[in-house]
Amino acid sequence: MRRNTLAIALAVMCALVPGTVVAQAITGQVLSRDDRAPLPGVNVVIPALQRGTVTNEDGRFVLAPLEPGTYTLTFSYVGFRTETRTLDLGTDNVRLTVLLQPDVIEGEEVVVTSERDAQDELTYSQRSVSVLEAEALNRARGQTLGETLEDLPGVTTMETGPAISKPVVRGLHSQRVLVLNNGVPQEGQQWGGEHAPEIDPFSPARIEVVRGAAGVEYGIGAIGGVIRVEPRELPEAPGLNGLAMLNAYSNNRQGAGSLLIEGGSRAVPGLGARVQASYRRAGDAHTPDYVIRNSAFEERDLSVALGYHAGPLGFEADLSHFGTDLGIYKGAHIGNLEDLLAAIERGAPAVEYDFSFDIEPPRQTIRHNLLAFKSHYRFPAGDRLEVHYGFQQNHRQEFDAHSRSGDPGREPAFDLTLETH
Repeated sequence: MRRNTLAIALAVMCALVPGTVVAQAITGQVLSRDDRAPLPGVNVVIPALQRGTVTNEDGRFVLAPLEPGTYTLTFSYVGFRTETRTLDLGTDNVRLTVLLQPDVIEGEEVVVTSERDAQDELTYSQRSVSVLEAEALNRARGQTLGETLEDLPGVTTMETGPAISKPVVRGLHSQRVLVLNNGVPQEGQQWGGEHAPEIDPFSPARIEVVRGAAGVEYGIGAIGGVIRVEPRELPEAPGLNGLAMLNAYSNNRQGAGSLLIEGGSRAVPGLGARVQASYRRAGDAHTPDYVIRNSAFEERDLSVALGYHAGPLGFEADLSHFGTDLGIYKGAHIGNLEDLLAAIERGAPAVEYDFSFDIEPPRQTIRHNLLAFKSHYRFPAGDRLEVHYGFQQNHRQEFDAHSRSGDPGREPAFDLTLETH
């Protein structure tokens, strides 16, 4: 009786337990149809199960475990057409070899643009460049361009008195160093050691000095280097601003100052203007032992700028005037080697002088006018059209200490005018 009961219980349990199902696998390899090369990284997916895998470096894959049934597989790979396979998986594993057809992917044009500002241009440049920003320039306001740059690496000065200081870049100067004033090559008369760049020392907001082979792109006149003098940017926001700068020097009792007024228009958005006037005056320089007679100078500068920027269109016009009268120490002119050796041995001027603001022959009178105009237009496609124009007039008069007429201060020994476009 007990054996019959056990047999019946076992029969009931077997009836309740479903049939055993053995899991299967789908394996295979994905190759390129063109050259039968294995394709690593192909996505093999069963969308209905949201399951998938990727092929290994030999192009092989395994999908397991899977129950028997009908499955649709997709094979996708960048640069190849997507392949779809439908198969029946029974009690045995299934092995596939899939060939993918190379395909050309076409898409819409993508344009990537970027703008690098001036500081980034210098930071990532391989050129030898030094920069003086507004803070560093403020400490040298009222001095000549050469004196402002003399602390930079590779830059020295060639001076003839306190008013004439020429920058020397790696031993070269004058026509071998290009000076760009507001984007226009400075075309003064630089044929003498007593001729300095005619630039208002209060006007620059930024100065860059490019040295070495990088100056070749500016032409043969920049074989020694390039000095780029940039003014303040014109304001566009509505309102009126001003800036006053004053300094004084005890040695030659020099006083210097500049007044700047600028602002943007409320009636015409994008319209800005600036007016700046500067003045410098100094008497004779002196050493601890004697006065350097006739080293006084007087300088008057004026500039007016107007600009407009709105949308794709913009322009700027800058008109500036530089004027100076300066004396030249007579002892700076040596007639021959014997005079030079005698002056060195003497160690001091042959005649003692008192301090004075007077400017007497030999002296120079320089007037330099500059017009700089630049405009741009940006087309809808991103192209940019720029127009630059510059005009300069340099008038130089030099008065010798001696004259045939008997009045050296009235008849100049040189009276030269240079105009460039």
